[in-house]
Amino acid sequence: MLLSAYATKKEDTVEKLEVEHLALAAELFGAAILVHDAALGQQGGLRRRVARKLLGGAQKWIGGNLLTIRALELARHSSSEHVQELIDLMRDVSTAQSQSQRWGCQIPPPADLREHFEKHTAALFSFTCRAGARVAGAERTAITALGRYGFHVGMAWNIAEEVYWLLRSEEEAIALIEAHANHKEPLYTLSLLAQERSEIQQHWEEICQTGKGAAEILSQIKRSSAIPGALEYIVACTWSAQSAIKDVPTSPHRDALIRLLSYLHRPLRDSYRTLG
Repeated sequence: MLLSAYATKKEDTVEKLEVEHLALAAELFGAAILVHDAALGQQGGLRRRVARKLLGGAQKWIGGNLLTIRALELARHSSSEHVQELIDLMRDVSTAQSQSQRWGCQIPPPADLREHFEKHTAALFSFTCRAGARVAGAERTAITALGRYGFHVGMAWNIAEEVYWLLRSEEEAIALIEAHANHKEPLYTLSLLAQERSEIQQHWEEICQTGKGAAEILSQIKRSSAIPGALEYIVACTWSAQSAIKDVPTSPHRDALIRLLSYLHRPLRDSYRTLG
């Protein structure tokens, strides 16, 4: 948010307190998404443990709602446009959460998962970048450009985080798969794998129902083209993000936004080659 603001205005003229309020609002709403996702899932799992830590053991919808209300209260310190955008973002997230519940133990096509990500992480990142630019008093074209940048970064981040854990130790990768199965949240790489091997659907159902078999799923993911396919999509997203801000005036802050993009895929590609 700060980089987006400074990329469109001189650093000493940005209202830092307003940016701080908006950044905290975005952070709180991100936490609310985690808590609501956990409330939709089954008992246990990584996300539910995160929710428990955040709320001192309260894992009900009320906890997520309180975080959401606090996010809106903070956003009120800024312009009404930010409040309206945050409300629109909440609506998108709610719709995405409802849609994901229909999947059950089914593995949706990659396009459906990407649409789901668009209404979660991508929407939140886009809001963050647009808010920073708007606080700086940027022109509408710059606000839109930085919003597109944030959207593509959010899409890349969502999948990069998954690949990052899959390329860690086998124990950590298995824990990731089990957590997703526990919440019936299919991984993007799993969706790519299902396009190659139809039998993976049955294996996924077994993990969702019994919690067993994650090691075999991990082995199949690593032996397939799923991770290279995910990396290819991450690179495409980062390229789109860089293209989105090509007309934003050159500055150290714009350059920093561009440098951030390489950190989303280069370490992952290096790790995959090492694994290779």
